[in-house]
Amino acid sequence: MELVIGGGAVGTALASYLMLAKKHVLLQVKPDQLDAYQAASEMVTTFTNGRPAIVQNPPRICLAPENWNKIEHVYITVKNRSLPQVLANLPKPLPRQLSLIPCLNGVRAEEKVRDAYPDARVHPMIVMFNAAQSSPLKVKLTTKPIILMDPHASALAQVFASAGMVKAQIL
Repeated sequence: MELVIGGGAVGTALASYLMLAKKHVLLQVKPDQLDAYQAASEMVTTFTNGRPAIVQNPPRICLAPENWNKIEHVYITVKNRSLPQVLANLPKPLPRQLSLIPCLNGVRAEEKVRDAYPDARVHPMIVMFNAAQSSPLKVKLTTKPIILMDPHASALAQVFASAGMVKAQIL
């Protein structure tokens, strides 16, 4: 199972591509967002270039996973200012199968993740697209969907490429 922490524009877009790749996705949102996200009947990703919209059933929505041992990857898609709280809420120690994928812009995000979990598998992702969120689970990509990942995450990059992301490449 894939856990996406943060239901904003980037988190929703990545969840959409993971679901297109036939992954089971759990989307973690803030307590004040839970009702709105659970009420959303579909997830819609639109594009400014005229490409047809992606319309999907919504992912499972949660405040926290029930079982961390079922999660393979954790995509951290929150704002940098929220990263300390996210890291504080992750289990210590992390389950062995779990990899952390920080998808944050900002200074020292990867370093903060590695400092909090020095023994964890950390595969930073650089999100090279712009997305705007109009409502829960509804985003519009305003640029080509491109991600960059480190060489140790080539299988993960392939997951996104297989889902139709324009480019998912290794740094």
